[in-house]
Amino acid sequence: MAIVHEVVRSALRKAYQWQTLCHWNSSQWREELVGVAYLAALQAGGEYDPARGIPLQPFLLQRTLSALLTHYRREWRFASQCIPLGAITPEDDEPDAQPLDPPDPQSSEFVEQLCLSEDVRRALNSLTARERQVVVMAFWDGMSERAIAETLGVALSTVCVYKERALRSLRRAMGFAR
Repeated sequence: MAIVHEVVRSALRKAYQWQTLCHWNSSQWREELVGVAYLAALQAGGEYDPARGIPLQPFLLQRTLSALLTHYRREWRFASQCIPLGAITPEDDEPDAQPLDPPDPQSSEFVEQLCLSEDVRRALNSLTARERQVVVMAFWDGMSERAIAETLGVALSTVCVYKERALRSLRRAMGFAR
C-alpha cells in the first residue's frame, strides 16, 4: 500500500501544476484529483500482471497519470462548452427589455454551478424577455405557474401562453420541433 501512496503523491505533484478549471475552486479540484488518483492507482494495482515484465511502480504511475489527464480533459471539455446563466441578456431589439434578475438565494448555488451549452444559450436568447423570464422562473427557480403569475402580476393563462410559446421556440431552436 505504501507504493500506492508514493505513486499517488508523485502523480498529484504533476497534476497540481495544471490550471484549476473555471467551475471548480482550488481545494475542491485538488480533492477531486486525489479521489481520481487513488481510484486509478488501486484499479491499476488490481490489473497489474508481473508476468508482463513491467515494474509495478512505473505501471501504477502511468495508469494514474493517464486517469488524471483523462479526467482533466473531460472537465475542460465540459467547461469550454458552458457559460453562466447570468450571462444571458435580453435582445437589443427589445427597447423595454430588462436583464434577467438574479435567481433567489435558495437557488443561487445551483445556478452558479449550472452551465449552459452554446446551443442552449443561443436558444434562450431567441426568446422574448418575458418568455425567458418565465422559463427561468419555472425551470431554474422551480416556481409553479401560479407563483409566476403572482410574481409577474399577470393572469395564470398568460403565464401558460408564455411558457408554451417559449417551449415551442426552444424546441425549434434546438432542432427538436414536433
